[in-house]
Amino acid sequence: MKHYGALKTGIPFHTKNKRVDLVKDGENKVYYFNYSFIPLRDSEGNIIRRMELNL
Repeated sequence: MKHYGALKTGIPFHTKNKRVDLVKDGENKVYYFNYSFIPLRDSEGNIIRRMELNL
């Protein structure tokens, strides 16, 4: 998956209007989200985790 590349490469991944199928109230519903995966670094520049933003 492309967003895991943010952890390997240090390059943020962004996407807009990504379709996500979810079950809500027992029914399948289609939603569209914008989201980003941004690598976070420690004081030495090592990638230590990934921040996720979903709208």
